[in-house]
Amino acid sequence: RQVSTQSTGSNRPSLLFRLQKMSTSNPQVPNTSIQGVKVFEVTKGQKPPSYSVAAVGGTFDHLHEGHHLLLDTAMAAAEKRLIVGISGEALLKNKKYAEMLESFETRKTKVVSYLNSKKPSLIFDVQEISDAAGPAGTDPELEVLVLSKETLKGGETVNKVRQNNHLRPVDIVSISLVSAQQGLGEGEFEGKLSSTVLRRIEFEKKHGTK
Repeated sequence: RQVSTQSTGSNRPSLLFRLQKMSTSNPQVPNTSIQGVKVFEVTKGQKPPSYSVAAVGGTFDHLHEGHHLLLDTAMAAAEKRLIVGISGEALLKNKKYAEMLESFETRKTKVVSYLNSKKPSLIFDVQEISDAAGPAGTDPELEVLVLSKETLKGGETVNKVRQNNHLRPVDIVSISLVSAQQGLGEGEFEGKLSSTVLRRIEFEKKHGTK
């Protein structure tokens, strides 16, 4: 197992990454393919197609079940190396309840620990990112980007950057979100489980507003 860490900062027609309204029990069959970019939609427990090098990114604040699902899917998609981009300070200025954000080092430590506990055979390339594409926009070996459904459009951004850098586009694996009820128990909050919800809970506890 190897873990590397570093920081990075970084007109053709838009690639469309709209998932068609169709279901499949076989995630190896793409839901759609546009301009050679295959888009796979998987759900919890489904194995995505395998690639040598995969990438996943996020803030990974207050690491929770939704993050675990995203990271698990990314590890399942990667056979040799997994690039993990963790948002740096430049991308966090407009986050809700920003005062409750964990430091970059805390978030990185939790992510690396989780990855090593699940698939130590992989090479983990953990990087701090300061732009929307991060290393996914510049790594020539990258083959697939793992995203949540709500950030699916981020795949379009990454592939635009890759085109501008004269790199081949990458395929997309989209994973369904986890509901808040699954992670927080009955009656807490409705909707998807998110770090914003967890920061809100801490904020309200700290300031006595709940």
